[in-house]
This record gives sequence, C-alpha cells and structure tokens, in this order.
Amino acid sequence: EEDAGYGWAGINFILGSLIEESEGLGTVLNPKLTYGALDMGGASTQISFYEPQEDIMANLFKLQIGQGKHWNLYAHSFLYYGLNAARDRFHAKLLAGIDAETRLVEGVYNPCLPGGSRKDIRLDIHINDEGDETWEYDTSVSDTGFYQAIMKNDNDTSSFEDCLEHTRKILHLEQNSWCDFAHRGECAFNGVPMSELPTQNEHFGEFLAFSNYYHVWDFLGLPKRASIQELYDSTEKICSMSKDEIFEFNRNHARVDDELVEDFCFRSSYAFNVLRNGYGFDFDAH
Repeated sequence: EEDAGYGWAGINFILGSLIEESEGLGTVLNPKLTYGALDMGGASTQISFYEPQEDIMANLFKLQIGQGKHWNLYAHSFLYYGLNAARDRFHAKLLAGIDAETRLVEGVYNPCLPGGSRKDIRLDIHINDEGDETWEYDTSVSDTGFYQAIMKNDNDTSSFEDCLEHTRKILHLEQNSWCDFAHRGECAFNGVPMSELPTQNEHFGEFLAFSNYYHVWDFLGLPKRASIQELYDSTEKICSMSKDEIFEFNRNHARVDDELVEDFCFRSSYAFNVLRNGYGFDFDAH
C-alpha cells in the first residue's frame, strides 16, 4: 500500500495540489484539487485516491504530510497484476494441460500475438488441477520450476475478442462473489474491496495513469485525455493487424523497440480490462 500511497503523493506534488492543502494540523476535508493515481509496473499494479467521506471499509491509507496533517486515501497494490507478471500468468493459462510435444515443437496458439508470429517463452508459473496459479510444479514437466514453450499465431491477425476475453479472465473477477456481498458491490477484482470511484468534477475525481499505462497510450498514439472507449477502439485496431502491419505501424510512428511490438495487443487489451472491468471506469471516462 505504500507503493500506491506514495504514487498518489508523487503525482499530486508534481501537479501542485499537495503542499498547500497539507498545511496545519488534522484531517484534510475539502481540498481544492486532488488527483487519483493509477500505476502499472511489471510485477504489480496500484490504484489510490482521496476519499472525502473518510468511509473506507478496507485498504485505508492514512498519509501524513508535515507535522500533523493527514489524508485519508484508498490505496491498494495488486501483486502479480503488473504487466509482466500478468503476461506470465496469461501464458501459463494458455499452456495448462498441454503436452510437451505440442508445447516445445508444434507451438501453442496465443490469440494476442499478431498473425504470423512465433515466440519462445520461459515460465515458472504453473497451473494446478483446479486451474489456479501455483509455484509448485510437476517434475515431469520441469526439474527446476522453469519450463519453456513456443507461442504462435498462424492466423492472419490476432483475435481481438479472444485476447480481450483471456485478459479479462486473469483478473479473477469470479473471486468477487463474497466481496460483492460483504462490501455491497464496492469491489475491484480478485476479491479485493475498493471504495466507489469518486465522482468527477473540475476539482476532484480525475486520475493520472503512468508507467506502463503511458507506454500503451504512447504506442497507440492516443491523446493524453483519451477515453476508455478510445482505448478500446485503438486496441481493436492494433489487434486486427498482421505481424508485418504492426511492425510497419511501429516504424511509421517510431514508438517502441522491435522486440516489444508483438506484445501490444496483449498490453492494450490488459490495460483496458483493468481500467474498465477491474476498476469500473466508464467508457466515456477520460
């Protein structure tokens, strides 16, 4: 939670909305302006925002600034939901129950890869008989915990619908059943309670997304204040490209290094699912 809370403090300091509001003693009640923070790293992803009602049933982070002024924040860090960890869990799900001949020689279909792609991967996440991620492994598959596989897509393009569905599944929304009951629907994903997103107005409720969100926005060529709908539409466009087309797209815009290009249908789909189906931002949210 410190990761999430300090991310919030960092962006609000940079944007000039932290220090003035933190003067004096007691609890911050009616700040003139404050931003929520959305961070997506490689291993984890965070969300944090000021809660004006101070009514946080879970994941309350009291951030004290200076001598004695504190902010009540909702803050949570979702471990293994960062971009790299999520991709490894996604690959592990695709490889569950696949025999060695298929995994190592023929290759396994990955709907998020551009058409005509073939990539070698190495994993240490395994799927048990109940379909759950685990670090425990079958020695017939690996004697070190790590195992290799070939991921491929022999079709003309990625499958936007399949990629979107697979990246939605790794959020584990099915774990929300108890959270939805106990917290009256105020839940994010993987059974984690989350306060209702703040209502947006000119002084409050805006979020700043950074780290890997920035890289997705930049690759897609989205404006800084793009809506979730625009993210969805651009992701659909990227996922409709063949390998040659997406490399040409990247060359024309000089977005990212070549070794990352084939990953952006997954990255964009995953970012969309976290924002829309995980945190619950509306399609018209900017």
